[in-house]
Amino acid sequence: MSPARGPAGSGPVAVAVAAHAEPGVHSALALALFAGIAAVFIHTRRRTVHNRRKRESIPRFYPERPTPERPGIGFGDVAGCSEAKAELSQIADYLRTPERFQRLGARAPRGVLLCGPPGTGKTLMARAIAGEAGVPFFAASGAEFVEMYVGVGAARVRELFTEARNCGPCLVFIDEIDALGRARSGQAGGSEEREATLNQLLIAMDGFAPSSQAIVIAATNRPELLDSALLRPGRFDRQVHLGLPDLQGRAEILRIYLNRLCVGSDVDVETLARSTSGYAGADLEALCNDAALQAAQWRQEVVSMAAFDSACDRRLLGLARPSLAVSPADRELIAYHEAGHAIVAHALAPDADPVHRITITPTGQALGATVQLPLGERFCIGRARLDATMTMLCAGRAAEELFLNQSTTGAMQDFQRATAIAQDIVFRYGMGETLGPMVADAPGARKPRGLSAGDWRAEASQGSLWARADEEVKALVDRAMARARGLLEQRPAQVHGLAQALLQQETLNAAEFLSLMRALGPQGDTEPSPTDQ
Repeated sequence: MSPARGPAGSGPVAVAVAAHAEPGVHSALALALFAGIAAVFIHTRRRTVHNRRKRESIPRFYPERPTPERPGIGFGDVAGCSEAKAELSQIADYLRTPERFQRLGARAPRGVLLCGPPGTGKTLMARAIAGEAGVPFFAASGAEFVEMYVGVGAARVRELFTEARNCGPCLVFIDEIDALGRARSGQAGGSEEREATLNQLLIAMDGFAPSSQAIVIAATNRPELLDSALLRPGRFDRQVHLGLPDLQGRAEILRIYLNRLCVGSDVDVETLARSTSGYAGADLEALCNDAALQAAQWRQEVVSMAAFDSACDRRLLGLARPSLAVSPADRELIAYHEAGHAIVAHALAPDADPVHRITITPTGQALGATVQLPLGERFCIGRARLDATMTMLCAGRAAEELFLNQSTTGAMQDFQRATAIAQDIVFRYGMGETLGPMVADAPGARKPRGLSAGDWRAEASQGSLWARADEEVKALVDRAMARARGLLEQRPAQVHGLAQALLQQETLNAAEFLSLMRALGPQGDTEPSPTDQ
């Protein structure tokens, strides 16, 4: 059919054009549909891969399978806690020979909680139990079970206890269990993951069979934070406290660490034990290491007593500052100040501790120091000793006023300590005359609410009970100051001689101090009676 048929041919022409354009439209639609499907598939695939990698990155279990170790130490490597060793030796005996206990129907404690200050050897004790019994030792930290992802901590608890059950007789040690076993708050929206992990630990400890030979030992220095369900019998049946070692315990610990060093013949273990009152086992180990480092820096062949003295001074007072520029007038003032402390302490013996070292070398924040060492452990302090301590503290200012005719700020800390002792005598120890055998709050906490400091001072000055107690505190410090002045006035030659020796040598040890006191004569060896003051 020819399309040139006048106007009537326009219809066929239009139909022919439309029929020719229809396949192109279909192709474009198909291509767009295919591109959309491909884009959705690629996006879905990328999200799937991303989610899989994210799940794989979540530490759902231990990075490595929990593996036990065999500690090579025993109770012989632990010192300073004989009572705790005697208590825990039963655990080692059970792990070593369970038949002896099971024949009588006894079962081992499910768990033992070791509590005490930091550095007292809780981890060392747990390893010693396993080493003494010769059983595998699983070690973990409470922080390892606390994760931000839900279910991770509980899974780690299950994995650890499953390995312990399959291992037979073993010991599971959880250090810093307060990070995991803190008391539950009971509020919605709290730390749900930590509480779920704690619940799993409670279930795992209940899951031990009566004849199970796996024992859990945990350590913490804050047992008051633990959940009560964790401390009930059947979970942690026993609590063993490892406190700071006493004088004999410190000597035993020092002997263990000194056996690892090349020490000189002049090292006195008893003196070191007396000079480290309040030290934990970890502190004593660090002290021995500091002394060895100091001896090596001095190019010594052995670790001498001087190296230990330097390490003790660094821990007690701070780093020595011999390069500090101190004027001659200040050096003389410091020498007389420290001489006053030392001579009064020597005169008040045995109520005051013996003098161990006197120095006018700036150390830490102090320009000088008089170090005293107790002869032994004291657990109950009498009134005579408290009065002697206050008198010794006031003796530095008394020497400044008597022999140099001046008062300086160097006695500020001495008076702070003396005032604190006097306040304890009146308000805490029941040794005062105003309050008698009554314990009251600290002076800083006695101001009633709603009263300004000026109003409180005005009210206290009207003869109230608290004002009279404060007056007694002042009277105690004044009496100590007068007693120190009386002792120094009787010993002018000793004060001048000791001050000149300090200006020449800067540091005197106990032997040099006692030799100087004997050389200066026995003047004033007997203290006047306090009633004569």
